[in-house]
Amino acid sequence: MGFFDRNREQLRARGLDPDRLPPGQYLTDRFPVLHVGDVPTYAPGEWNLTVFGEVERPFRIDLDELRAMPSVTVTVDIHCVTKWSKFDTTWTGVRVRDLLERAGVKPGATHVMGHAEYGYTANLPLADVVRDDSLVAYAYEGADIEPVHGGPVRLFVPHLYFWKSPKWLRGIEVMAGDKPGFWERNGYHMYGDPWREQRFWGDGAPGDEGGPMTTTDTPRTPWFLTGNYAPVHEELTAFDLEVEGALPPELTGLYVRNGSNPKSGVAGHWFFGDGMVHGVRLEGGRAAWYRNRFVRTTKYLRDLDAMDPAAMLDPTASAANTHVIGHAGRILALEEGHLPYALTPELDTIGPDDYDGRLTTAFTAHPKLCPETGELHFFGYGPFPPYLTYHVLDAQGRLVHSAPITVAKPTMMHDFMITREHAIFMDLPVVLDLERVARGEPPIGWDDTYGARIGILPRMGTDADIRWFEIDPCYVFHPLNAYVDGTTVVCDVGRHESMWRRSMEDFPPSYLWRWTFDLATGKVTEQPLDDVSHGFPRVDDRAVGLRHRYGWAVAPRTPGAERDMTAAGVLVKYDLATGGSTRHDFGPTAHPGEFVFAEADGSSGEDEGWVMGFVYDDATDSSDLVVLDASDMAAPPVARVKLPQRVPFGFHGSWIRG
Repeated sequence: MGFFDRNREQLRARGLDPDRLPPGQYLTDRFPVLHVGDVPTYAPGEWNLTVFGEVERPFRIDLDELRAMPSVTVTVDIHCVTKWSKFDTTWTGVRVRDLLERAGVKPGATHVMGHAEYGYTANLPLADVVRDDSLVAYAYEGADIEPVHGGPVRLFVPHLYFWKSPKWLRGIEVMAGDKPGFWERNGYHMYGDPWREQRFWGDGAPGDEGGPMTTTDTPRTPWFLTGNYAPVHEELTAFDLEVEGALPPELTGLYVRNGSNPKSGVAGHWFFGDGMVHGVRLEGGRAAWYRNRFVRTTKYLRDLDAMDPAAMLDPTASAANTHVIGHAGRILALEEGHLPYALTPELDTIGPDDYDGRLTTAFTAHPKLCPETGELHFFGYGPFPPYLTYHVLDAQGRLVHSAPITVAKPTMMHDFMITREHAIFMDLPVVLDLERVARGEPPIGWDDTYGARIGILPRMGTDADIRWFEIDPCYVFHPLNAYVDGTTVVCDVGRHESMWRRSMEDFPPSYLWRWTFDLATGKVTEQPLDDVSHGFPRVDDRAVGLRHRYGWAVAPRTPGAERDMTAAGVLVKYDLATGGSTRHDFGPTAHPGEFVFAEADGSSGEDEGWVMGFVYDDATDSSDLVVLDASDMAAPPVARVKLPQRVPFGFHGSWIRG
């Protein structure tokens, strides 16, 4: 019996009618806080509401005037798009229709837009906001609405999903037509009826899909399910692929990359889809084969939603969609919340691995392979103590070290670093809250009170050996590398000023920064190294944990396009010795993903070899595996391997030699 079925059985046991729950919902007795980041506050007399647009008498009203109007109290059930419902909630306020009557709605008006703080908006049909139970509400359960729940005033339209009742209401715009609000522009349904499960664009019967009603070619599905973000559904095998140029005969191995590819075609976030690996086998100067395969995890086989507690709490129910690596003769598909999944050399799924029962935590998506010892250093984080555990696999793939590390709260530690002597942990203020998960809310978000610190631990050390250094609050998804210089630990990282401060769509760009930590004096320095945003930074794998000179990353082709997820890109090569950078421009319609380095031979220098990765081209709706000369970024590609289908934008991959 699944989570939602159990919840309905619990309702029956409590004497409640489970048919009060719309499909896909579960009951909570709490009032979840669906917000991350700042909450607006107002000095006395500061708040006001403006009614404007297609009205005869636009006006502005303050809180005292609103409270002086005739009020009503309603007791209703409410339903959140994140799947929780709460029964018998009581709200007090002024009917929206009373405010509209005061303004005098013009003939031809059909819709309203609720305007709230921080630019949040929600569109609604006029007929829905003039119902008896649609309010401009200022009280909940007989008390003022708390700011975290939208106070002092929120729009209240309870028969629709609760995002249609925007918090911190500041304006009601009457419109002569419909247009999408904030969440509707970002993938939520234009109407949002919980009884028809109209959560996202495309939900509903034909003709009722609920995409933005514009005269342009606005996508009818969320951005992360459109264009080349959209999943592919066929698992293909193709041999002797066409090659433009000439593949270097030294390249013998597998290039493989992982990404989010929801089997059902829908997902609540780009990070939540099922893992699909795409691989190209190179040998003897030819592209021997291409394969793409779903990673058949428990989540995939049981069709679990990533936010379902059954998936969150089952260590085998991984999305396995973030990274794919080779170690100790094995290929592992990784996602940071669960166990790793082993794959065959042909990319078929073998299954999860808990290392003979010794691994009792999750396995990060970003382990670090020591180029000198062959050890794989990794960690696991989770919502239960110990929130962080450091692990080491030896060169034969045996789990030989595990050490819990004390941190104050469970944080989303996406990546970490090693040096020749250390493991380095980033305890940053994106905090995981299991209660949010259980309520169906986004499980992670920015916490202004948490602070930020870096932990430097001797390899194979324990909690007693770690040293913590405070830094300015920020977030890092991906470091470039770290190394030791005398008594100083040097970390080059992709630094975001914050992450998910207000919502999971709040994603500031990252810039290359350097942190240094003097282990003798305790001095910390932080400095930017570049003013161009980037993603997916990589070094030569033989330099991991050692002093590096070069790094490669993806950057926008056009300045100012940092937040445009559909903008064309370029590949940047950093020279950390000179402070300069060069780039390879694939063209105005090209989108490179992460590129990885492949050395010419075991004794070659740090940029003596090639970098390779998938590049998608809008103009042809196709993808190639592109191989570049790592020492000459301005040169044309050495080779392009033509692939039998497009490869959706994804995450991380590896060059697995041999």
